[in-house]
Amino acid sequence: MFPVLWQFADEKAGSASTLAGPFYWSRHGTARTFGVLPIAWHSSDPADGSGANALMPLFYEAHGPLRKTFLTLLFGWHRSPTSRFTYGGPVLPLWVAHTNIVTDTHTTVVPPLLLYTRGRPDSRL
Repeated sequence: MFPVLWQFADEKAGSASTLAGPFYWSRHGTARTFGVLPIAWHSSDPADGSGANALMPLFYEAHGPLRKTFLTLLFGWHRSPTSRFTYGGPVLPLWVAHTNIVTDTHTTVVPPLLLYTRGRPDSRL
């Protein structure tokens, strides 16, 4: 009955996915996801505390033990042990900042002012 109904299950892997029109739900181990794709969805995994929520194009949020992400049309940010990312501006970014913690590299871009900087402890552009 595809594309009206699609279902897949793998009992050995402990996973199952179902798509019925725009409605989607799935399980993969302890993780669960459901939603109306591609507009809105919710996923969570109580075993590791991770999850995500979205209502497109208004916002996207994801979290886990060591990471957090929140994105909207006006602003957004992402934090993880290895990187940081922030932006701000209506629809098109007016300011973007990214930090790679592993390489200790910082990048900042401000398009209206044509500002671009990139630096490490030993060099800067």
